[in-house]
Amino acid sequence: MKHCCIITTVHSPFDVRIFHKQARSLVKAGYRVTLIAPHDRCEVVEGIKIIPLPKSRNRIARMLTIFVACKLALYQRADTYHFHDPELIFTGLILKLLGKKVIYDVHEDYPRQVIMKDWIPAFLRRPVSIFISIIEYIVGRIFDGVVVATDFIAERFPASKTIIVRNFPPIEYFKGPMDCNRKYLERPIAIYVGGLTRLRGIRQIIEAFSLLKEIELWLVGKFEDNAFRNEIVLRATPNVKILGFKPFEEVVQLYKKSSIGLVCLLPTANYLESLPIKLFEYMAAGLPVVASNFPLWVEFVEGCGVLVNPEDPVDIANGVRKILSDPEALQKMGETGRRKFLQSYNWELEETKLLELYKEIIKE
Repeated sequence: MKHCCIITTVHSPFDVRIFHKQARSLVKAGYRVTLIAPHDRCEVVEGIKIIPLPKSRNRIARMLTIFVACKLALYQRADTYHFHDPELIFTGLILKLLGKKVIYDVHEDYPRQVIMKDWIPAFLRRPVSIFISIIEYIVGRIFDGVVVATDFIAERFPASKTIIVRNFPPIEYFKGPMDCNRKYLERPIAIYVGGLTRLRGIRQIIEAFSLLKEIELWLVGKFEDNAFRNEIVLRATPNVKILGFKPFEEVVQLYKKSSIGLVCLLPTANYLESLPIKLFEYMAAGLPVVASNFPLWVEFVEGCGVLVNPEDPVDIANGVRKILSDPEALQKMGETGRRKFLQSYNWELEETKLLELYKEIIKE
């Protein structure tokens, strides 16, 4: 049985892309999987051995965990090493120098993302972005494989080593009929799931629902900091419910109780070329979507939602009203999104590319 070691110093061991998709797919394909991630104990879950890293309280402590992660990875003597964070690039280089097979999983466009980081001094953001671009250009030619989440990210890596594995939801979590007819709900519920951050348009969504007091809004996720949480709590009207972080299984149940899904990311350079998983989870659950009017998203949202200006709370509110004012259109949008998910936008189609990459690397 071939052994795969997955490493992350940033994400939870139960991160949807890492655990629920990639690790579980590898186990089902017959691999022995070890996952090194921030956690409080060593355990085996669904055949995946989780080796804990200490949870970091700040960025400096997190950087120190890189050395621990590298040491633990070397102990595994795995056939392949698959890491998920740019801060682990040098760990990947050490593993490669020792003759290991290494895969770099690129979730985001990190050079663009750095430009938006408030904690990096403004005068350093551009040089850091350029440095990351150079480093990724080099390691993309050294590592055995690169897995990226979007076509745009793939352009920065060599085509011969790069596969695009989009972040679509697994069908198994959305099995059975999804009720696309939400007319039975006495009070419509709109749901947003994801990071509760400024750049994800949370303030604008809150302001929109101050105009939609007859509709309940559920916010599911973690705030980026206490200051932003306090700001949102002060702005929120009584129809806004802040539910906090929920495990993926509970999120699916919340979808079944909701009427509409929101994904109103602000038009930053990084988000304009992104494909947020929540968009496709809403579609999987048969929820019509109100989404940012990004050109890349038009084909995905067509027929199953409306596009709005994410910087304009009034436009967001009008988009929500447009869907909920027409029960027949609401049902049709939900059914269209569900059909698109089952036919094209599901993990089961994406995992075949990941498994093929593993076969090729191990064969070499």
